[in-house]
Formats: sequence, structure tokens, C-alpha cells
Amino acid sequence: MELPEQIPEDRPAVLVLSLPPAEARRVVDALLGRSAPRRPPSRPRSCRVDWGQLTDLEREIADLVRQAMTNRQIATRVGKSPHTVNYHLRQIFKKLGLASRVELAALARDESPLQTGAGRP
Repeated sequence: MELPEQIPEDRPAVLVLSLPPAEARRVVDALLGRSAPRRPPSRPRSCRVDWGQLTDLEREIADLVRQAMTNRQIATRVGKSPHTVNYHLRQIFKKLGLASRVELAALARDESPLQTGAGRP
């Protein structure tokens, strides 16, 4: 693609090269001041969480996520690899019906996973 040598001063131009359509749309929306639609949480905020369905290790990991630790920091704390921590996080998301670490942190902030009874071995 050949780029123009000069862009006319009377009209602003944005050149979006080689971007996937969704990314190009996001860039254009950001430049035009339009905000991206927010995805609603996958779990209603009014639902209580059954932390008892998690294992002790999963509840400990959820509590460390609440403390804003990274997977590497959590791995060091619990004596596992970051890959294993990621696996446990996916299990937590599945069991609690969550879609993200942010949702988990918000739920764990409201009621600590470590103070809600024993998990399964």
C-alpha cells in the first residue's frame, strides 16, 4: 500500500494498516471517543459463592488472587509452578461460573474464601 506524502490539513486522516477488523474497529472507536461495550459479569453479583466446592488449595489460590498476586507470586507462595496455578484458576472459574480473574478477585474481596469452611481434599 502506498502512503500519501501529505495529509490535507482540512481533514484529519487515520491510516489503519494490516489490523484485523475487530482491532481496527476498536482503534477507530477509541479515536472517535466511543467506549467499548462492557461485557456483563457471568455471575450475578447478588449470588452467594459456595466456596466449599473448592479444594483447600483452590481456596488458598483464590485468596491470593484477592490480594492481587500474580500467578508467579502465587506459585512461589504455594510451592507449585505458575502453570499449575493457572490450571487451578481455570478449575476455580469453572466451578464458580466465572469468566475472569477480575470477577474472582471481586467475589473473594466481598467474602474471603479462606473463612468459609473446609473444601474437599
